[in-house]
Order: sequence, then structure tokens, then C-alpha cells
Amino acid sequence: MITFRAGSTEGGHWWWYRLAGISFRTDREIEALSPFRSGIPTLPPLAGQMGGFSTEDVPGRGDASGPLFPSGPPMRGEHLIYRGSGFVGGRLRHVEAWEYAGGTILELGEAGRFTVSLDGTKIRLLPPEGGGELSPLVTEGLLGPALTLALARQGIWTLHASAVALDRRVLLFAGSSGVGKSTLAASLPPPWRRIADDVVPFSVAKGRVLVHPHFPQLKLPPTAQYPPDAPEDLELREIYLLAPSSGEIAIEPVSPAKGVTSLVSHTVAARLFDPPLLKRHLALCAELAVSHHVRRLRFPHDVTRLPEVAARLASAA
Repeated sequence: MITFRAGSTEGGHWWWYRLAGISFRTDREIEALSPFRSGIPTLPPLAGQMGGFSTEDVPGRGDASGPLFPSGPPMRGEHLIYRGSGFVGGRLRHVEAWEYAGGTILELGEAGRFTVSLDGTKIRLLPPEGGGELSPLVTEGLLGPALTLALARQGIWTLHASAVALDRRVLLFAGSSGVGKSTLAASLPPPWRRIADDVVPFSVAKGRVLVHPHFPQLKLPPTAQYPPDAPEDLELREIYLLAPSSGEIAIEPVSPAKGVTSLVSHTVAARLFDPPLLKRHLALCAELAVSHHVRRLRFPHDVTRLPEVAARLASAA
């Protein structure tokens, strides 16, 4: 389970959601997660407990009211993980990730400041807000970098990709922006079914790679989200790296080394991983590149050729 707290006071209700195969509770309703509601709002189980939080969860001995980073050197015990640009809320923004004793601090500018615990079970907004809805930008900061980092700490990784299912087998389509990931997933004819448009959470269990489609696709309307009553886990069959073609439709092998670098580059929030988490991630990518087919799919951006693409994918799956 992951708990997100944005408020500064005890009490109130928890809103429950089911995301990527695990429970996610928040201290306020999040409209973007409405397709994934699970049950009704509940009161905290024990009065006097900060919903599983303590002041130790917040850097600076629980003082979240002051500046996150004081002038001069970082607070004692903090180490910089990443400082640079990151795509949040529709455009590139300045992003910082800092390691501290309790986990990771994320500085996402207007998209919010968050802490993510070492075990990935707690996310907190800094400084705490009063009641009411989160702004759209803060919601994207939460459901983007903060949530994907928390999931990774629990062994659920997230690829920047689209995905389709044929029966209960899943194909992922990864590639650079504009290469056609979303178009391909949305346009393949039945019985193909789009299950993800932009981000795909997955985990490895007993040698099987499981895709968890119940996850907010922020570019899609609520009616286009993965149905709440559909299976939580689907087995990954293959990963395709998309490339444009002037006319030919071709599926080509990809070397394990190229597969590893591609999986790393298409992992959401990988630059925010601390060294131990990054080591785990690299080992997983190496395992996937060997055990699962990573191939290159070349196809023209021509909607009339999509039935041919679908037939080629079905015969290769």
C-alpha cells in the first residue's frame, strides 16, 4: 500500500484507489483517479496517528514550514541525486532529487515538493496544504515522479510506452516522442485492445513479467481509462522499439545491449533513483533484455497500413 498525505492536520477521511495492483490511499479526493476508486472514504483507523506518518518522515525534524533547501550546503545527511530538467505538467521544468535518511526529497517547482519514503509506502507534500483539491500541476507531480518513484521502491517499475493486449498477452510500444506509440495502440483493429497510452507499470514475479494496466493515463479522458473490472495483471509478451519507415513493415531483432539501454532510457523517473535503486533497476533491465524479446518495429505512418501491422504483430507474438 502507498499512503499520500497533503494535509497538515490529523483527522479527516482517506480516499481509496487501486493502482498498478496495489492500494493507494490519500487524505483528499483526486479527480484524476476517479476511474480507479476502491470502496468509500474512511476515517483514519486510530485517532492521534498521522495516517502512518510521524515527524521523522519529514526532513528537518518535521519542520515542513520553512524552505526545503536552506541557503548554503544541504541539510546534514542529504546528498544530491539529480539536478536538471524533467518533463512535468506538459513541459520541461527544473527538477531536483535529494537523498536523506528517510528516503528521497523531490523538488518539482510549481508541480510540488514531495518526500518519498525508503520503502515506497509513504508520499508527503511539502509544505502541507489545507483542505481542498490539489492544483492540476501538483496532481501531475504526485501521479508522475512521486508515485512512480514510490512504486519503483516497491518493485513496480514504469515504462514510458503504450500497450495493447491480444487475449491476455501484452505488447509494449516504446520509442521517442512523436514516433507513433499512442497512435499505434489506439488504432490497431479488434481483437487488439489498447490498455495503456503513455505509461505502463510492470513487475517481475516468479520469472513472469506482469503488466498492471490500472494506472492513470493522464492524456486520456476518464471514459478511455482501463476498465476497473478488467484483470489487474496481464503477462508481458514482447517489447517493441518503434522506428519510422518509408513504406516497409519490418520486425527486426535487437541485441541485449541495445535492449538494456533502451529499457533504461524509457523508464519513467529513472534519473531520480538513488544508487541502490538504480543498481536494482539496471539488473532488471539486463534480465528483461535477455529473457523477453525486445524487437524493433518499423512501419509507415499510414493508417491504411495498420491492418498489415496488426497481422505482422499477431504472427510474431
